Amino acid sequence: MQAVAEKLYTTEEYFAFCEKNEGRFEYVNGEIIEMSGESVAANQVR
Repeated sequence: MQAVAEKLYTTEEYFAFCEKNEGRFEYVNGEIIEMSGESVAANQVR
């Protein structure tokens, strides 16, 4: 079995990616990771 190389992104590529795609993403050590969606309960301040 062959390993699949993951592409590491620059910060400029990350910002361009975010402009083209809907959703929430975070940038960690060159990787773009999709974040989970928001919920009403998570947004309430207690």
